[in-house]
Amino acid sequence: MKGAVRFSLFWTILALLFFAGSFFLVPPGELTMTSPAGYPLFISALCLGFSVLVLVKTRREGRKGQAAGGAGSEPEEQTAGGHGSDPESQAAGGHGREPEAGPGKQVFDPVVVRLMILLVLYVAAIPVVHYTAATLMFLLAALCYLRKGRWKNALMISYISTFMILLVFKYLFSVILP
Repeated sequence: MKGAVRFSLFWTILALLFFAGSFFLVPPGELTMTSPAGYPLFISALCLGFSVLVLVKTRREGRKGQAAGGAGSEPEEQTAGGHGSDPESQAAGGHGREPEAGPGKQVFDPVVVRLMILLVLYVAAIPVVHYTAATLMFLLAALCYLRKGRWKNALMISYISTFMILLVFKYLFSVILP
């Protein structure tokens, strides 16, 4: 549980940095929701709020787990044999606790870490090769990785997705893309 708290704390600090950085996008006194800093400020405030909620929830779950397991008390849901009533708790040793390993139990899942690194590379590539090429490369690399090398299908999906993003945002909504 300690890793989950650290992970939540990391995202809270990152959201706080982006929130504070949004104030430097415009001169003091000119900050409105229609200014260039309005949208980043709104999004970073949402991220900050959600990351704080996840941090609080993670800490509460950690305290509940310590209170249930640390005080030597048995879990509430027990049968006459002393084992938990659900099959998962019986597979975990019959003490009414969830198994330690399994899907969703690992904080830094290798697939998620690799995709986050790919996302950071994508953001770094945007100023160098521009938005369209960076998006195409990111989608192609991510789809090839996630689909275990089905590159022809990934190439087609990447081209269509990039084209649709450009069509909608650049031409339909007139958003200036980097």
